[in-house]
Amino acid sequence: MDDERRERLRYFGFAAFVGVLLLLNLAGVWKTVFGIDTAAILTVLAGYRIFYNSISALLEKQLSADLAICIAVVAALAAGEYLAAAEAMFIMLLGEGLESYAAGRTNAAIRRFVEQMPRRARRIVDGAETEVDAASLVPGDLIEVRASERIPADGRVESGVSSVDESAITGESLPADKQPGEEVFSGTLNGAGLLRIRVTRAGEETTLARVVALVEEARQRRAPVERLADRYAKYFLPALLIAGAVTFYFTRDWLRTVAVLLVACPCALILATPTAMVAAIGGLARRGILVRGGAVLQLASKIDTLVFDKTGTVTEGRFEIVALLPLNCGEDELLALAAAAESGSEHMLAKVIQEEARARGLALPQPDEARVHPGRGAECRFGERAIRAGSAQFLESHGIGGGQPLLEHADRLGATAVLVADDRRLAGAILLRDRIRPGIREAVSELPGYGIQHLVMLTGDRRRAAEAIAREIGIPHVEAELLPEQKLDRIRQFAAQGRQVAMAGDGVNDAPSLAAAHVGIAVSGASDVTAEAAGVVYMGHSLEKLPRLFDVSRRAVNTAWQNIILFAGVVNLLAVLVCAT
Repeated sequence: MDDERRERLRYFGFAAFVGVLLLLNLAGVWKTVFGIDTAAILTVLAGYRIFYNSISALLEKQLSADLAICIAVVAALAAGEYLAAAEAMFIMLLGEGLESYAAGRTNAAIRRFVEQMPRRARRIVDGAETEVDAASLVPGDLIEVRASERIPADGRVESGVSSVDESAITGESLPADKQPGEEVFSGTLNGAGLLRIRVTRAGEETTLARVVALVEEARQRRAPVERLADRYAKYFLPALLIAGAVTFYFTRDWLRTVAVLLVACPCALILATPTAMVAAIGGLARRGILVRGGAVLQLASKIDTLVFDKTGTVTEGRFEIVALLPLNCGEDELLALAAAAESGSEHMLAKVIQEEARARGLALPQPDEARVHPGRGAECRFGERAIRAGSAQFLESHGIGGGQPLLEHADRLGATAVLVADDRRLAGAILLRDRIRPGIREAVSELPGYGIQHLVMLTGDRRRAAEAIAREIGIPHVEAELLPEQKLDRIRQFAAQGRQVAMAGDGVNDAPSLAAAHVGIAVSGASDVTAEAAGVVYMGHSLEKLPRLFDVSRRAVNTAWQNIILFAGVVNLLAVLVCAT
């Protein structure tokens, strides 16, 4: 058990101890210790941190609603209302503990993710393979990564060809084809090929380790949110303290002065915001939008810039066929040829093609032989007849050209082209693209009506694919091919320009940006790390309700201000005047 978790358990154990003693006092079982009311002792035990922080803030010439609570508690103790004072401090103690628990959940999510990393690696020395701890790898080591294994360190491919799922780092929805000389990242998932990799970064220096560190750094650098109650207390408290002093000066009546201070206790001031926020948070939860507290809702009410990730956020991370482009054959024949060629492949695009062929009821004869060429394509044979499907380079290596017009068509759609050849004849192309998430078009069109003036897409995906998707859903600004730290830099740049920034994402590569944004929004399907780094978790698959977050947050803050002015201001002031006269 780590020190942070142990400290949190001690804190809640102490809170439980105080709570039990408070209940015993309330039941009359244990009223005094050495002649002192146990409630008075519990007030000091439960509230020593709040007393200390309030005195420190006062010495720094800062006023807060917590200071008002301390003044009210001292007044209650002076008036002999020990139980009321203890109850108030116990509630504050629990509140502090819950804040600590929320922060601890983020760290726990990061730990869970890091624990998924491979603990062992295969190091190659003089041609011999040795299994070692992944933590012992150093730059210059040669390692071997087999099919379906995670890569334990950053490096460059020395031999082998494969496809690697890099979505955790780059956000790219398609596996990246890797061949000798190309870079690979720790934590990414190798496909069907065997790779030998020369380590360039290991341990805390890897790209994945830096992503995890960026999440923690961004969370710690986030400026604390000033509560509405604290903002109002700066003006409200001096007036109340003056009222108490004036009352004592003119009446010389200590009990009347205590009554003024008790009435002035800003219960309404402190409850004005939570009552509005709790109602708003409950309403959003019924819509499938989970908000982590009133502070997040306050920030959401000010957002003017909303940044979207692409893969898994505005798209589903699942591919679909958007066009069949046959040459001298029918669409069904083209699809059947591609499905036959891909019959031995487990690639994401191969599965989509095979599923579409089955959905159309196409007859798919069993080939005599099927082969997969990782990172390039696949082929099958029926006797002497060869059917091939894959990249333009794969077909060109077999003397089959003429695919450039088809590739240009795919580029215009932001799609990926799978070229298909029947022996030496180019049969056409199948264009596939990440499926757009339902409701995103409607959400993007509504957001400007709720004060969102700037809509931006930041993605690690290819520029042409990102621009095509953004154009289709109505996002005007796109930055593509970004690494996690580059996304984080852009979020910080927006904030430095005075913008109030929200970021919506789902992948581990988005987590640092979500933690750094004023409001991070983890959409459905988000990783544990991303969800815990975010202030808002959007549960629904369709994004059509996303604008409700900003609508409800603005109305909740307006309601909170109305509550503060009406109840904490007018009503408390009248009550003080009544007690003072």
